[in-house]
Amino acid sequence: MKRSLKVLCGDHGFSEMQKTYFKEGVDALLAESGRGKNGALFCLRRLFHCYDVGGHSMGRSLRSLILEKVMSWLRGDESVGGKPQTRKAKTALSVLVAMHYDYEYINRQGWFDYKLVAMCDIPLMDRILVSAAAMALGIDGIPSLDEWPKDRVLAFIMDF
Repeated sequence: MKRSLKVLCGDHGFSEMQKTYFKEGVDALLAESGRGKNGALFCLRRLFHCYDVGGHSMGRSLRSLILEKVMSWLRGDESVGGKPQTRKAKTALSVLVAMHYDYEYINRQGWFDYKLVAMCDIPLMDRILVSAAAMALGIDGIPSLDEWPKDRVLAFIMDF
């Protein structure tokens, strides 16, 4: 079952201040980056930097693997004839967005060395960047992580 990104962004689990800061951050990013593939890549490069400096060791976590693959597909690095694979990138990015809106999933995967207790504990800047990238690509339908267990995600991004 898909959920709307717009609905997730306004979840009652986030304080009004956090919602306001989130909206301002996304709006500013989209104004700076624009829409479409280039806008999404702009946001994803910043997210890549946040992951990297945050100690997420690029290539060593599921979310970093997804991020790298999405960027590669959008740039056309690994596609036949060097053309972007936008549909695959959108699917993988929607899963990555879902991961950033599920604090229980984050706890189960051990993203942090402490347990999150509510939606408002999810890192706001990461959520802003991944959401703005999805919005730049026109993604609104976000899947349930129940539909995307780790094995399915790995199979999808590794092209098994």
